[in-house]
Amino acid sequence: MLIIMSVYTANLTAFMTLSNLGVQIDDVQNLLGQTRYEWGVIGNRNPETLLLTNKNKVYSQIAQKGVALESLEEALERLRNGSFVFIDEGPILRHHLKDDCDMFPIGNEFQSFEYSFGLPKGSPYKNLVDKYLLQYREKGVIDYLWSKWSAQKASCDQKVGNDVVLDMKMLSGAFYILGAGVCLSLLIVTGEILYSSVSDYMRYPGITFCRLSNPGWT
Repeated sequence: MLIIMSVYTANLTAFMTLSNLGVQIDDVQNLLGQTRYEWGVIGNRNPETLLLTNKNKVYSQIAQKGVALESLEEALERLRNGSFVFIDEGPILRHHLKDDCDMFPIGNEFQSFEYSFGLPKGSPYKNLVDKYLLQYREKGVIDYLWSKWSAQKASCDQKVGNDVVLDMKMLSGAFYILGAGVCLSLLIVTGEILYSSVSDYMRYPGITFCRLSNPGWT
């Protein structure tokens, strides 16, 4: 019983420690409900436009209340200083953070869009570009390049904290074991009292508990 309860205690302590040290934000909308982290987005770029024009007003509030960043270098510098969340395009973040183990992406992408090559209308190169892009995609060249320039180092490929939320349902087992331990202890104590009483009665017929508790009985 002691070993089992120690395991539960150790797991709970580890979880509470990670909760204090780890990242508590798993969605961009969580930014508005906390004061621990500042956040920002680079102005006059696609991410800011997507936030401001989103039908969900929460996203526009995030863009309006965030820090107005001037450049990517400023954003990365704020990230390195800590307590800052930078909102930007996923591929750009993965590329610039792939060699830095002190910075990492959190949460899931909340908006998506496609990249494309811009050509003048009626350009004679359109069919040629389409042809080679399709060939490279079928041969896996694009996937290879994508992984090469965005994949994080293996030594940095680790999560901070735990994605599993530790709630009362998950902790119920500890309380069940605690309750079972209390009941078992009461049964053992009751058994010991009964055994001691019967043993004393067999040794000293007619002796009651009150008399046994009196050191002056004869």
